[in-house]
Amino acid sequence: MSQRSANTSTSGHLDWVDGTRTVAALAVVLLHAAASAVTDRSLLGSSGWWAANVFDAATRWCVPVFVMLSGALLLVPSKAGESWRDFYRRRFVRVLIPLVFWSLFYLAYDLCWVLDRGGEADWLFMLHQTLIGMPYFHLWFLFMLPGLYLVTPLLRQILTVLCRKQLAVLCAGLLALAIANKFFTLWRGDGPPFAGVLFVPFIGYYLAGYLLATGSRDSRWPWPTLIASIIITALGCGWLAGQGKLNAGTYFYDYFSITTVPAGLAAFALCLRLPKLRLFGWIAPVSFGVYLIHPMWLDLLWQNDLRPTTLHPALAIPLLAMFAFVVSGLLAWLILRVPGVRRVV
Repeated sequence: MSQRSANTSTSGHLDWVDGTRTVAALAVVLLHAAASAVTDRSLLGSSGWWAANVFDAATRWCVPVFVMLSGALLLVPSKAGESWRDFYRRRFVRVLIPLVFWSLFYLAYDLCWVLDRGGEADWLFMLHQTLIGMPYFHLWFLFMLPGLYLVTPLLRQILTVLCRKQLAVLCAGLLALAIANKFFTLWRGDGPPFAGVLFVPFIGYYLAGYLLATGSRDSRWPWPTLIASIIITALGCGWLAGQGKLNAGTYFYDYFSITTVPAGLAAFALCLRLPKLRLFGWIAPVSFGVYLIHPMWLDLLWQNDLRPTTLHPALAIPLLAMFAFVVSGLLAWLILRVPGVRRVV
């Protein structure tokens, strides 16, 4: 089969890309809408907790899919001749402006809540959170991306000399090391790493995106793998939570757990089959903005007592997620139309 995607329009646009951005962004919002109910110990064992657990388990593939999408688009051999300087100039500007803007925005947002409640600014804590890539919980993704961009030109050169079998072995080895590292850090119990090394475990996903996008479309394995991974994730977390070990149970949610890695690979393989739809074409340009903005809307809903537990979580979670998704998308769409500001989304 040609290295070119089988699902490519005559204009050269990869039809599945817009769909992938759209469904992954929606999955991120669903995941974050469900998270607070999963960690609410007063709900443990209830049908509401299990509903939140299933939503969370069913969407954990979202970030791996975003990383694999980047790998599929940026590691193509046709771009191997692009100068490192040109690549860095384009990609770093694309990510560093949003990183700085939204880091400052969310630090200020959190500080306003603290001061409004009579607290004091903890500048040391704010610095610490920034150094580990979490001025707000979701912004670690922006701190991780520059590392992947840093090694992209080198990876392109490596791909020109590796056959697909060698690449598959390298990719599998990197993902296996990431899984082993997660087990080790759970046992060791250390805190989060410096933001500058967040990208390292994700190189396996990055390469997997290229590998899957340029390979054959095997229809047999993705659905069974994804469904089995979701079920085991939900049951594994549920079983440990029932033993009074909820913190240990959330291991299954990690992006490098033994269940999330196959779920991510399977979900991306399925995304490669997504058709070109007008709806995807509308949403994809604001998907990055949705990722950046939606936690603020979820938090504002939380602060006004509109939470996953306001109704039964099976109903409340999708309603909250859809509201945050739509409002964030509209705000991102407006920002894109303001000259001088559009680069922040």
